[in-house]
Amino acid sequence: MQKIKSGDISVVVQGPNVKRHTAKCLKSLRKNFPGAEIIFSTYENENVSGLDFDVLVTSVDPKATLLSGNMYNNINRILTTTNAGLEKVSRKYCLKIRSDMFFDNDKILFDIGAKFPHREQEYKVFKQRVLFYSLWSRKFEYLDNKYYLQTPFYLSDWMCFGLTEDIKAYFTDIPLTQEPQYTHFFKNAKNRKQNIFDPNVTWRFSPEQYFATTFFGNFFEKARMNSLQDIKPEQMEFSRRVFASNVVVCGYKECGAYIQKKQYRFVSKSINILRNNWLNGVYRYSDFLFDYKKYCDSRLDIPFYYVWMQNRQVEYFIEKIDKHLKSFLTPLLTLCKWMENLFSVCWYFVKLFYITAKIYIKFLKQK
Repeated sequence: MQKIKSGDISVVVQGPNVKRHTAKCLKSLRKNFPGAEIIFSTYENENVSGLDFDVLVTSVDPKATLLSGNMYNNINRILTTTNAGLEKVSRKYCLKIRSDMFFDNDKILFDIGAKFPHREQEYKVFKQRVLFYSLWSRKFEYLDNKYYLQTPFYLSDWMCFGLTEDIKAYFTDIPLTQEPQYTHFFKNAKNRKQNIFDPNVTWRFSPEQYFATTFFGNFFEKARMNSLQDIKPEQMEFSRRVFASNVVVCGYKECGAYIQKKQYRFVSKSINILRNNWLNGVYRYSDFLFDYKKYCDSRLDIPFYYVWMQNRQVEYFIEKIDKHLKSFLTPLLTLCKWMENLFSVCWYFVKLFYITAKIYIKFLKQK
């Protein structure tokens, strides 16, 4: 498999300077992609001292809009920093990532897209395949064993890699959303179909689905949607057919990238195997392989690991193991914490006795 030269890529790192994470992100890029052009696209007045990049781009922060609880919609921030960074790209290939990602290796340069040369011409949009990150690309959302919603044209914006002209085409013509109307779209009861998705979700689309439906909607009428609940018959299958001819959806195992934030680090590294309520609908590399075989190349030989992962019974048993393992480990973790506290109490008693003895000895000497 041909390897792309790191000197032929520009990396757009978009977002804020996340404490500790962004510095590590940039160091990992410098280590694994020597010669790559590193562009940090962030906001005005952001502290960038000590960061290792080649080009700095700053934009006025369009601000986020409160969605619910402590969750914000950053859709205009993503668009603003991404497009500002893309304007500075000068190489043939472009890697666009969040500012808290980390690369353990350069697997992504081994032109994963070239492994899948067959494409249906009527569905071909990108000049070459574009790689998208598995987390949060979606097939459906299924929350609390209650809310189920199909999610056509839903590709993660956390990472994408391909020809610069393709990456620019994907993001450039997407308009900023009108806020707060966009984020609070489903606060209007007239816009909402009841009991089909989490009532706390009020945005018209998530950023991932807004970008994909807007871009592919320029080419296919079936890709156009008025909102996330505006799902037409057979649209999900159409979505996956379009993906099979244009993208590769991959995870840590395939591209070597993960999210550093604590709540996502283990999940992003183990996305191929993890199963639970909020991860069941993730569109994984194994999903892409089966879609590619179904629509583009029936002769594709899918490795056993991915065949195993795609089996419904395997998914069911992994989910059950995950559930009961957590129940099993919870009291053990509580016990470990209790033992840790007991040890700490004993240790500080010893230290207290030691310092008391020293003070008493010094006291006796002074008499």
